[in-house]
Amino acid sequence: MRQSPEEGLSEALEALEVFDRPVPPVSEEVWAEINRLIAQLLTRPDPGKTAALARLAEIRKTWEGRGLASQLDRFAPLSPADIRDLAVRVGEIAVRLHLAGEEEASAAERVETANIDWLHACDKAGGFLFEPSRRDQSDPPRLYSGFWYASRQSEPPFLLPDMEKDREWDSKVALLLRRKHLAVPPYRVVQFSTAGSQTRDLRFFDHGDSIHDGLCKGWLGFGSPLFACLPQGELVVKVGASHPALEWRERLLLLTIAASRPPEPLSPGTMQDFASALDWFSASARQSYLARLDEGLTADRRWLQTLLPARFLPKASVLSALCRA
Repeated sequence: MRQSPEEGLSEALEALEVFDRPVPPVSEEVWAEINRLIAQLLTRPDPGKTAALARLAEIRKTWEGRGLASQLDRFAPLSPADIRDLAVRVGEIAVRLHLAGEEEASAAERVETANIDWLHACDKAGGFLFEPSRRDQSDPPRLYSGFWYASRQSEPPFLLPDMEKDREWDSKVALLLRRKHLAVPPYRVVQFSTAGSQTRDLRFFDHGDSIHDGLCKGWLGFGSPLFACLPQGELVVKVGASHPALEWRERLLLLTIAASRPPEPLSPGTMQDFASALDWFSASARQSYLARLDEGLTADRRWLQTLLPARFLPKASVLSALCRA
């Protein structure tokens, strides 16, 4: 419809390019001017139409580079097909390096791998420091792993036997993590320094070792307040008479549920902390910085949402009689 309010509104939105890119946060003054120009195009389309559209285009140009593109865009394009191809290539490399042959590993080797992953998780969680593959200075080809508290300034979630909190990293314990690394004949100590002034007893990290058992007890105690009570709830799923799940009837199932959701915006409290940390800036500079921070984080969330939409992933495993025993 020529010369209609709908045409004026469409032209205004096209001038702002809102159909091509999202609008970043703008001040109340700018919104007031945009609303005034759009109202002018809707109520008085002929007089000043060209000038109004030109002014809207000028406003749009001031948004370029402001929150419209995520800094993560350099990782794009990432499509599901690209990700699958990358996973295949990584898997092929892992096979060549014998990293993916879990089915070929013995039960003991799988437990050792799980223990190593666990120590890495302890390190990432904070409070502990794990250093794998350190060299024994008395015989450099021999390797051991060091484990200690992260620092004297931060408190660990719990203390461990044989690890005194007030001592430094040089007092770390020396761990042997894999049976295949046992020497023949076995050695009982490792040397930290080439001068031979620092030696530690070498301990095998498994059940019966005080560090291993202390970590088990500590983490169970740390998490028990959160998981001591079983949740009161029940989920009932009805299936048809021919559904394959009926084969599991009367059998014990282990149900695993995972969920992914886009990152949440920063809380008002966090933004206030940012503002407090910038109190030495002028008020206008602080406001401008926080506005650009919010725009950048909004763009990052939008970028992640396109690649990682919210998902709910349940998986059920049938436990065998051996597992129940």
